Amino acid sequence: MNFNLLVCTALLLSGITFSSCTSKILKGELSMISGILNVDKETVYGFQVKARDITRRITYTVFTRSGKYQIPNLLPGSYEVRVVQKGFQSPTHRVELETGQNQTLDLELIAIAVPPSQAPWLSPDRSDVEMADYDQLYPPGPGRDALESACMSCHGRFIFHRQAWPEEVWQYHTDRMSTPGGNIPHLSEHTKSIVVSYLSKNFGPTSAHRELKLDNFQVDEETVSKAIYIEYDLVPPKEGKRRLHDPYPSLDGTVWFTDTGANSIFQLNPREPDFEKRLKDYPTPTPQAGLHGLTIDTQGHVYWSEMLGGHLGEFNPKTEKFTSHKFPTSGAMLQVVVDSQDNIWYNLARGNKIGKLDAETRQITQWDIPTADSFPYGMIADQKDRIWWSAIAQHRIGSFDPQTQKLTEYLTPTQPSGPRRLSVDSQGKIWVAYFFGQALGVFDPKSGKWKEYKYPLKYSQGYDAWTDANDNVWITESTYDSLVKFDQKSKKFTYYPLPQTGGLPGVPKIEIDSEGTIWFGYRDSPRITAVAFQPKGNSF
Repeated sequence: MNFNLLVCTALLLSGITFSSCTSKILKGELSMISGILNVDKETVYGFQVKARDITRRITYTVFTRSGKYQIPNLLPGSYEVRVVQKGFQSPTHRVELETGQNQTLDLELIAIAVPPSQAPWLSPDRSDVEMADYDQLYPPGPGRDALESACMSCHGRFIFHRQAWPEEVWQYHTDRMSTPGGNIPHLSEHTKSIVVSYLSKNFGPTSAHRELKLDNFQVDEETVSKAIYIEYDLVPPKEGKRRLHDPYPSLDGTVWFTDTGANSIFQLNPREPDFEKRLKDYPTPTPQAGLHGLTIDTQGHVYWSEMLGGHLGEFNPKTEKFTSHKFPTSGAMLQVVVDSQDNIWYNLARGNKIGKLDAETRQITQWDIPTADSFPYGMIADQKDRIWWSAIAQHRIGSFDPQTQKLTEYLTPTQPSGPRRLSVDSQGKIWVAYFFGQALGVFDPKSGKWKEYKYPLKYSQGYDAWTDANDNVWITESTYDSLVKFDQKSKKFTYYPLPQTGGLPGVPKIEIDSEGTIWFGYRDSPRITAVAFQPKGNSF
C-alpha cells in the first residue's frame, strides 16, 4: 500500500484535505462498507453502525438512513462491523477490505426487551428501578430550592437520588463541599442543615431505587445520517490511566489534549496511520497537577491549567522545554485562553480570580471577581480581547475589559442556571451552556440583553457551547449523551448521540478546527479515545 495514500486518506478522515491528495483518491483507491439492516417486525431508524479498523485502531460510527448504512473513505485492511442500538443485539462481523473495494454487508438484528426511557448511561444493574418524574423524585420545597441552587448547578440532577446515604454521610459530604477549599464555601450553616435534612429524608438507606424518567429520544435520521464519528485509540501511558479533558487543534493539523489521568499533555497526529506512532506523550513536571484547560499561542507554545498543581504550564514543542508559571495566590485553575496579543488568561475556580500571563513581560497579574465564591468555570476572549467567564456557583457570567480595567457581571434570566462553558459567535454574542437551567443562553454585549432557548428534551444538561464558522452552536449534552447542534437561523436543536455511553456521562470540552471537524476526548468511558466528529462527513 502506498504510504502517500495512507497519509492522504488519514487527512481526509481527520477533516484535513490538501490538493496533493486528490489525484490518488479520485482514482478509487478508498474503500467502503455498506448494506441494509434486517430486523423482524421492527423499524430501523437512525441506528448506529460501527466499523473498527483492527490494525490501525480507529473506529468509525455512522447512522442508518431508511434502513441502510454506509461507512466511506476506509483504508484497506481488516474490520469488525456491528450495530449498537438500545433494544437490539447484533453479532460482530469480520470484513477484509481491499483497495478501492465497495463491500456489501447486510446485518441481522435481534430485538430484546428494554427498560423504560432512562439515561443512556444508567448501569445495567439499576435497569429495573421505578421511573419517576422530577417532582416525584425531588419533592418541591425549600430543601429542593437550596439543593438546586447550591449543588445541582454543578452536579446535575442524576447523582443525589442514587446514593441512599444516612444523615451523617450526607452531612460529611455537604461539609466537605462547603469548606474554604470546596466548591460552595458560601453555603451558610442554616442552608446546609436544610440541604442535609432534605437529602436524608428523601434519599436515605431505606429509600426506594427510583430514576428520572426521560423523554423518548428519536434522532433526526435525515440529518444525523450525514455525520460520522472517528475514534482514535490511544497508546497506554507509562504511568496512570488516560482520562482526557480539553482538546486544542493546532495549525499543523495535529490536536493537543490534556490528560488528567496520565498527568500529561499529548499531541495526536490523525494523519499517522500507525497506532504506535500516532501519539506523542509529554508528562508534565508537576506531579498530580489535575490538568484541565488547554490553549496554544501563535508561536505554537502549548499552555494548560493545573487544578491542583498551582501553576500555569507552558510547553515549547520545538525545544520540548517545559516552563511552570506559579500564580501568586492559591486556587484551582480551570480554564486558559489566548487573546490576539498572545497574552494567556486564566481563571481560578477556587480563588475567585482571573489572571493574565503577559506575552512580553512574562509577568502574572490577577483581578478579583466581584461576586464572592463564583467558582468561575468556562472562559473566552472575544474579538475585542475582552475576557468572559461563567460563574457556575452564582449563576451569572462576567466580563473584563483590559483597556478600562472594568469588571462587569450579568445574571442569567433563569435562576438557578449553572452556566458551565461559553463561546463567542461572529457577531460578538456570548453563548452559554446551562448545566441545570435546561436552556442555551445567549447574551448580546451591544444591547445588554439575554435570550434563552429551551432544550426540546427535558432534563438536558449542557456542558460546553462552542460556535462553528457558520455560527451554529454545538453543545455537549450529558443526559442523552449527545452532541447537540443549535441552528441560529432555524432555532432548531439536533441531537447526535455520542459513539460511546457508559461511565461518567458527557464531554467536558470541544474545539472545532479550520475544516469544521469537532474534536473531543473521553474521560470516563469503556474505551478512552480521541474523537473527530464530522457533521457532513458521510453523504449518501
